[in-house]
Amino acid sequence: MTDAADLGVADASVALARRELSSRELVDACLVRIGDRDGTHSHEGDAHSINAWVRVYEEGAREAAARADERLAQGDAPTLCGIPIGLKDVFKTRGVPTTAHSRQLAGNIPTADSAAGERLSSAGAICLGGPR
Repeated sequence: MTDAADLGVADASVALARRELSSRELVDACLVRIGDRDGTHSHEGDAHSINAWVRVYEEGAREAAARADERLAQGDAPTLCGIPIGLKDVFKTRGVPTTAHSRQLAGNIPTADSAAGERLSSAGAICLGGPR
């Protein structure tokens, strides 16, 4: 198989459904890719990286991947179960800073997900973090 981080949504979904790939493996491959290419996640960024992500939720993504693998094994998985996504830092994400990459919103920690985030989560998608 090719590097899991290179798979598109359709191919990743098939590989997950066939149990050729676990959600944990897919999420880990994507996190490695982000780490290799993106550099430091901060408002200042890293001059030697592409700075595509404001923040990455490694621990939460791995926990969600474990839950997705359980659902996939049980056969009751929703459409996007186990598929990693990036949810732009303008969509509210419960319990984590949502800043629209603005220092003025640095303390903004929503108590609920945006409608888009809620729909993606309900469909089983795993949020890796907030891209710029």
